[in-house]
Amino acid sequence: NLTHLESYHARALSELYLKWYTIAEVENSAELTRMMLNQMIRRQQQTESLLAIAGLKRVEERLQQLLQLLKREMGEPIAQGSRLKIRLTHQNLANAIATTRVTVTRLLGEFQRQGWVSIDGDRHLIIHD
Repeated sequence: NLTHLESYHARALSELYLKWYTIAEVENSAELTRMMLNQMIRRQQQTESLLAIAGLKRVEERLQQLLQLLKREMGEPIAQGSRLKIRLTHQNLANAIATTRVTVTRLLGEFQRQGWVSIDGDRHLIIHD
């Protein structure tokens, strides 16, 4: 086990393919071991980023930093900036930064007025450069 937690619960926000490997398979494959190590490092970096965001006092800063993290992790380049590949609700964003949906809605409205973000026709968030 990679953790002391009893179980995992995950919710996919996009299509995915899940493959189960035994410890023996991982130990016997240098390529699989390297791939897993790279993903574990990436996950550790994401966790560090989320903890840094959680440590910010101002909700506006937490939302800005979360959007920058999402841009790096799941943004696709477009002419206007980066489009998040998945649709997130205001409640999803609020939960991630420990605030209310109303606050996120208000802040996103402010960000849109400032020209920092917009929403496309498919309701995907675009973060402008």
